[in-house]
This record gives sequence, C-alpha cells and structure tokens, in this order.
Amino acid sequence: MEHSTSDGSVYYFEPTTKKTMWERPAGARIVPFNKPEPGPGAPPPLPLGVPLIPQRVWSEHKSPDDDTRTYYYNKVTRQSSWEKPTDFELVMPLPANLDVLRSSEAMPTSSETPPTSLVPANADVIDQSIGDEDNLKPVLVPQSSFDPPTVSTGLPPSNHLLPPSSSSFLPGNSDSTKPDQTEPMEMNEKELLAIVAAKLGTGPSPPTLPPSLPVKMAPNPKIEERKGPHPIDSVPVAGTPWSVVFTSDRKQFFFDATSRKSYWKLPPELIHNPLVLKILEAPPWKKQRVGELEEPATKKMKLAALVGEDEDSAEEEKGGHLFPPDPVKMEGIEVDLSAAVKAEVAERAKEMKAAEMRARVSLEERTEIFKAMLLEREVSAFSTWEKELPKFVFDERYQLLLAKERKAAFDEFVAARVEAELKERKSKAKEKRDTFMTFLREDCKITAKSTFTEFIRQYARCEKFKVIEKMKERESLFNEHLNELKKANKQRNEEQKQTQKTKEEKEKNDFLAMLKEDHSLSDKSQWKKVKSSFHKDRRYKAIESSSRREELFNEYIKCLNRDEKQELIAASLREREREVQLSRSAQEKQWDIEREQLRRTEAQQHFSSLLVDLIKDPLSSWTESKRQLRKDQRWELSELIDLAEKEKLFREHVSQLAKKRRLQFRKLLEETTKITLTMPWKKARKYIKEDYRYKNYSDSDHDREDEYERFLHDKMKQAKDDFRSLLSETKMITFKSKEVIESSDRHLKDIIETLKNDQRYLILDCIEEERTTILYHYIDELHSRGPPPPPTATFPSERLRK
Repeated sequence: MEHSTSDGSVYYFEPTTKKTMWERPAGARIVPFNKPEPGPGAPPPLPLGVPLIPQRVWSEHKSPDDDTRTYYYNKVTRQSSWEKPTDFELVMPLPANLDVLRSSEAMPTSSETPPTSLVPANADVIDQSIGDEDNLKPVLVPQSSFDPPTVSTGLPPSNHLLPPSSSSFLPGNSDSTKPDQTEPMEMNEKELLAIVAAKLGTGPSPPTLPPSLPVKMAPNPKIEERKGPHPIDSVPVAGTPWSVVFTSDRKQFFFDATSRKSYWKLPPELIHNPLVLKILEAPPWKKQRVGELEEPATKKMKLAALVGEDEDSAEEEKGGHLFPPDPVKMEGIEVDLSAAVKAEVAERAKEMKAAEMRARVSLEERTEIFKAMLLEREVSAFSTWEKELPKFVFDERYQLLLAKERKAAFDEFVAARVEAELKERKSKAKEKRDTFMTFLREDCKITAKSTFTEFIRQYARCEKFKVIEKMKERESLFNEHLNELKKANKQRNEEQKQTQKTKEEKEKNDFLAMLKEDHSLSDKSQWKKVKSSFHKDRRYKAIESSSRREELFNEYIKCLNRDEKQELIAASLREREREVQLSRSAQEKQWDIEREQLRRTEAQQHFSSLLVDLIKDPLSSWTESKRQLRKDQRWELSELIDLAEKEKLFREHVSQLAKKRRLQFRKLLEETTKITLTMPWKKARKYIKEDYRYKNYSDSDHDREDEYERFLHDKMKQAKDDFRSLLSETKMITFKSKEVIESSDRHLKDIIETLKNDQRYLILDCIEEERTTILYHYIDELHSRGPPPPPTATFPSERLRK
C-alpha cells in the first residue's frame, strides 16, 4: 500500500510481512490507500490508544544521563526545555467529532506509519538479576538520522521513549532485532486493556462510524488467525496495580496500570506476593485442556466484532511490537505444560530467594560465598569464564551476584588462584615423580647397563609404572635413575682406589721410618746384607712384595745424601732469616723513632700556629697566656710535647715578636734622614713620633731611648768600618803619602777632595775630628808597611808578619 506523510513524502507498507520502505518495490502491485478528507477546521486525527481525556500540552520527563534532572516537552511545538514553563497546566481540548475520528483511525491512512511502541524485553538470559532496579528504567534513544513519517497527535514523538527493538520497523528496515531483556515496555494503559479485552472477548465494543461519513475499507472476507505471539489472558493481582498477562506462546509478562509499563521479569514489589505464584501456577492453557477457553475461531469472531479491525490493521498492530516474538521457536514440538509450569515456578522461587538474599546480605559476604562456590566447583584459574560457566551456573549461589559482580568476582578468584594452582600442580607433579623414582629405586631390579626397552617389557603392567602418563617423561626419569646408578658406581670405585692408595702410602711411610731407625745405614749399604736385620719387624712384613721392599730401600739410600744437603741448606736459610729479622727489627725501631719525631714536629707546628694566632704582644707572660691557649682545640693536638717545651716555644715566639718590632723601629730610624750619628734622643723623637712603628715598639719611652742609643752605636761602628773600607779603596793613598804630606799640604787636600765624593766620608761629618784621626792613622799604617810585595813573591803573608 502507498502511504504519504504530512510533509508529502511517500513510503510503502506491506500488510502481510509488516515491512515499510521508502523505495518503490519492483514488480509489486501498488494500491493507494485513501482516507476521508476532514472538514474545514477539523482537528487532526487521533491514533488508536490515545486516552479519551483532555491532554496537557507540556509533559515532564527524566534526563537519560541523570535521573535527578527533569526536562519538559511541548507536544504541540515539539520543543524541549530544562526550565518549567509558565503554561505547564495548559490542556488541549478534545475534538468534537472524537467518535468519528476514533473509528476511522482503525484504518491506515496515507499519513500513517506502522505503530511503534515499547515492548517487554526477552527474559531468556540468566545473567540478569530480578532485583536489579535498572531493569525498570525506560531506554531513551536519540533521534535517528532520518525520521519516519509520524502522525500529528499532540503527543511526544515515539522515539523519545523508543527501545532499541522498535528501530526495525522504521522504513528501510526489514529484519526485526531482538530487544534487550532489561528494557521495559511503555504502553498506554487503555490501549493495552482494550487489546487484552478484545482478545478475551470481554471488552466493550468500539464506537462505530456514522452512516453519513463515507469510509473506504479494504474487503475483509474472513479474519485469519494471528500467527505471531499475542496476549490471550490478563489476571489482575489483588491489592496492587499490577496484572499478569499471558501470551499465545505460553509466556507471561507483568503490566503496571499506574505507570503503563510492562516487564518480563518479576518486579521487586511482587516478589513476596503469594497471589503471583498462584496466578503463575494456573495459566490459561491449563484451562484450555478441559475446554474452559473458547475455540480460536469463535474468539476471533468476537475479536473482530469488538475491535472492528480488518486484516491489515491487525497485521499493523502485530508489526508495532506490542509483544515480542519468542526467541526460541517451538513449532512442531510437543511440550509438557505441567512440567514447564513447575520449572517456571521453581525458577521464579529461586530468583525470589536470590533477590531476598541479595537484599539481606552485604556485597562483600555474597562475593565471598560466590568465591567459595567457585572453589568448591573446582573452577580452573587457567580457563575462561565461558568454559567454566557450566560448572556452577545451576548452583543457587550463582544468583547471589549480578552479572558484572559475578564477572568481577570470577576475575578476582582467578587472579588469587593462579599461584595456588601452580603450587598444587607442581606439588602433584613432584609427588608423581617421587612415586615413580621410588618405584625405580626400590621395586625394580635395574643396573647401570639396563635399557628402557627392557624396563618397559618387565614393568609395564605395574600400577606405579602408570603414575606417569607420558612415555617421554618415564624415559627421562629412567635415564635420570641410570645416571644416579652410574654416578654411585663411579664414586664407589673412586673410594676403593683412594682407600687402597692410603693403605699403600701408610705402609711405605712405616717402612721408611723403620729404615731411619737403623743409623748404621749409609749410601754404601746393600739390601742383601741388611735385610736380615728387619725380618722380625711387623712393618717389614706389611709389605708382601720383596721387590717393593728393595725398591723402597734403594729410594731411601738415595735420599740420605740429599737429606744431608737439604739439612745444610735449611740451616743456612734459618741463619739468614735470623739476620734479616734482626735487621728488620732495627729498621722498625728507627722507623718508630722517625714516626715519633714526625708526630712531635706536627705537635710543635700546631702549637706554633696557636701562638702566632693568639699571642701578639711581646710583653705577654707565660702564666697569663697559658690560660688563653688552653681554650683553643689546638692545645689538645700538641699533647705530645710537655709543658716545659711549650714554655720554651712560647719564649722563642715572644722573642721573635720583640725582634720583629725592634727591626721595624730601626728601619724607621734608618728611613729618617734627618737623624745624624750624634743627634740626641729628644731631638730625634720629634721626627719619628707620628709613625705607627714608633707607637708599636713599646709603651715606655725609656725603652725607645735605649734602643735608639744602641742603634746609634751600631750605626757609628758601621760608618767607621765603611770609612776604613773607603780608604782602602782609594788608590791615591799609598805608602808614600805620609812623606808627600809632610813635604806639602796639597796632597792631603787632594785626598780629602776625592773622599768627599763618597757618602761614607760625608756621613762622618758629625765627628770630623775622629774621621781625620782615622785618616792619619791609616796613612801611618801604610807608611809603616812599606811598598807592597811583588806579585811573584812566594810568601807575602810571612813578610807582613815580620
């Protein structure tokens, strides 16, 4: 049939297969489907299932991402808002020709699509829990990339609460997808009750169209029996808004009239209700056996009279997924209904018990019980969840955890059991190996030359032989046992050889000791002549072979001279060792003295550095300074030197300080050119008193004057010596100078003029008379010596002494 949407798009619907598609099917006869044109100003047609009560414009919904957040949907403008609108209580008025529109809605129109609704989920999956409240939440599916044609009904679009299974009925999808077992079915309550009542033949008759409204209907000569699963009975649960709905495929689901939702699983609020079990124990197919239900043909006639739907509309209702198809096909199979009901009741009771246990016991305790079950069922830690599942899936403790919790507990159990199982396997393998090795050692007569083939031929029927399953492993253990036997034989032979060798060595040593006791033996002795003297000795008899005795005797005779030489060499070595020891001892004593001296030198250096750092005054006393020196840690480093030596070092240090200051003071006096050799102290003090060296020398002016006098004395002596050196260096003055001066004063004046050119002469201006005396004394000395000896004189020094 050809249909059109409100925006003019055309799609095609096949009522037999319930398929829709956008493309025109090739080779098919297309029948246009017409609908009476509504009058001017008439409201849009209402779909089947819309409640006959005024509807609000705005509806309230929960966010799919966060159950605590609420959004609001406008059924007219099809817009959503997070904030509650001000006209939230606004109600849409009912159309005036509601009966006419309601009756005409039973026929598909060009603007319709096959209805899509939420369905109860498939319950044939054991990994879901009954008490899981997540099973009661609707699925919110986002808008598809292409929207199917919809009817403007003033209700929220169906894809706002669309389960995954309903996408198969969009145009372009031909195959039905099995719905998720945890998703609920959201359905209009009156629509569900009307369908159930129609199926049972007990509901009210739908309104009929008035004769004035022309309606084109497809011919429907007979009502064919519906092929898919559909509701056949509904039993309300007293005191609750719930009803148990039985389907034609001998299944049942639970419908909540308040929330208009359906569930395959038993809801938590019905778990402890005894009426539910009674209803489940008496399904309608039991009554069918005794003829309590009407015949299918009569039931279909009543269904057609009440609902007034033709074959196409019935097929469309089936295509709307009001009830899911049975995932397990039962065609051609006879089923024992009483056994199925008992199994269903037992399964429900088991689920109720597990749910009650989950509510009562904490997750940690349930996890421990589940792990104990895995250990009891001997679940392997080296296998997978899928392979080990049949071992414990029918255990009552399996239902204590949800699917994710079971998998997590299984993973934790496997991780903890890996090491334990490895140890168990190793222990079992070691036990089997030890049993087989004990069998080889104790029960089998095996030698080092036995073969594995002979071993199999002889012991293959023994039970202990079969402890090891693999033949290669048996052969490996057999070879290991052979190696042990060979090793034991080899060790035994070596021990025997060692025992024999030790015995022979002892006999030889005893025989040689016997020969050493006879001091008459020499390098010229012969065995034939001396052997008679040893016949009665047991050490002689211990060696049975006479040739061996003679051989040992000859060896002993050869060693006599060698032993003497070795003794001399040993004595020489001992003497040399004694001399070396004495030399080393003397050298070590010298080293000890040098080390001690080095330590004393280091201690003196530490003490000297201590004096340099702390003693700055040359007038310091030892008694006062000693207290100050003890406070420094370097005093302990100088413990090797006694107090007297420390005092001596202190005196030397103070003397050095005084000497240093005296040198600085004398340097000051030398630098002052105004000071002459005869200048008094009081006059000289005026030139030097501002210098720091004057103040640093001493606080006593008397000490400074004494030092100044000593300085002048030393300076005068040095000046005179320098003047005498100047006279000896003057070539003008000879042994003839005295005679020349006596004859003429001119020569003396020339000498003086020459001497004035030297500072050594001028520095004595302050003692001119003494300087002249020194000059005349030198001239007289040269005159008395006479002429100098010639260079060829042999002993000039003797001439001078005469």
